[in-house]
Amino acid sequence: FRLAEALENAAFAGARDSAASLYKKLVDTDSEGRWGSLAGLRLGAIHLAQERQFLAYRTISLWGERHPYAVEDIRYRMSLAEASFLTNRFSRAVSLMNAMLPGELDTRSRRRFDAYRIRALVAMGEYGRATARLANFRANYHEPESGRIASVLACELYYVAGSPELADSYREMLKDTDGYEELVELFALQARLRRGGDKKTLDRLRKD
Repeated sequence: FRLAEALENAAFAGARDSAASLYKKLVDTDSEGRWGSLAGLRLGAIHLAQERQFLAYRTISLWGERHPYAVEDIRYRMSLAEASFLTNRFSRAVSLMNAMLPGELDTRSRRRFDAYRIRALVAMGEYGRATARLANFRANYHEPESGRIASVLACELYYVAGSPELADSYREMLKDTDGYEELVELFALQARLRRGGDKKTLDRLRKD
């Protein structure tokens, strides 16, 4: 386990893959033991970091089934909430995020999950709840980067909700901001497709 842990944090190419292999071996050989238990959750976290979302969801969910006494562990709930969101299990993601207490998360993690929750509510068509959460997001996070994230969230919300003029007003705030313009353009295109575009194109964009 200690070797896998060291590899997980190493910077050289292939280190995380090696760590995942060692964690998987521990899970397979000692699933009920202390080290196998610890390894299962770490394995799910690696899958998330490597953007293997569906594998991460399956791994983390299985860990919870095997260790029902530990499902209140915040690391488990954070990993499961993120994996649920990233695999489009939006209702479960929102439920898990709603159960998180502010004191359980550091500021960065709390901001990330607040953003996930807004996006999940938008995907569920819960525009009123998403709008209220967005207002809370703006009230709770004041640094410039959070302001840009709030504008991106507003663009997605209003494009999807059918208010493109309002979305465009937030989009204007993001002009010449690296990393955001392409994302907002994707939101705009997805919204247009939802309102009568080609279904095959929309499905391809969702996969991308």
